[in-house]
Amino acid sequence: MPSSSDPGRTRRGRGALLLLLVLVLVNVPTLIGVWNRQQVERSGEDVAAKVLQTRPTDSGVLVSFTYPKDSGIEADTAYAVEVDRETGERAGETGTLSVRVRPENPATYVVDGEVSDRSALVLPLVLNGLVLLIALLLWRVRGRMRPELVLRAGGDLEPGEAEPLLERVAGLEYVVQGRVASVSGGEDGEVLLEVADRRVRVLLDGHANPVEVGADARVQGLMVG
Repeated sequence: MPSSSDPGRTRRGRGALLLLLVLVLVNVPTLIGVWNRQQVERSGEDVAAKVLQTRPTDSGVLVSFTYPKDSGIEADTAYAVEVDRETGERAGETGTLSVRVRPENPATYVVDGEVSDRSALVLPLVLNGLVLLIALLLWRVRGRMRPELVLRAGGDLEPGEAEPLLERVAGLEYVVQGRVASVSGGEDGEVLLEVADRRVRVLLDGHANPVEVGADARVQGLMVG
């Protein structure tokens, strides 16, 4: 049974931290790729790579190449890049391709006329959207699955503030503040309060409720369930 003045604050904080961590992990590869390309553009060297093969694609030309031996980069490894048709045709005719690269990281390079990979931009957006959607669904399902609390009112309900409150006074005595979700049965009926991600059913037990549905109410009483 809750004993905090702000129910679920610690739990929500941990959930938000976990969500942030997942988003960071999802975006790390993209961020590293952007950082590496910026480093290449800023401090890379321009080399005339040797073209091994060119192959037309739907959006341009796929060029396979190796670095020249005099570049100081291992020449036995082949790399590939998709470029526009003009750049691809020129590479096929001359047998060379202008590549900007850092010798210590030959797998990351920048080529003039390179065709941007849309999937590299779309995939992170899709993954971020899925993570946020799953987090939203879990939050809603979790809120519905948490057990409903039952409070027997010790006095009339009063208009409250917008800040959710579920605070233990002493023993099973609690002060509850939340939005009125529903009202039934008059003074002998019940009032359902939404308190953050919890629901508290208030048994009026002869006490009055002047607060309308949708407004915030505050009440003190005995937690009986």
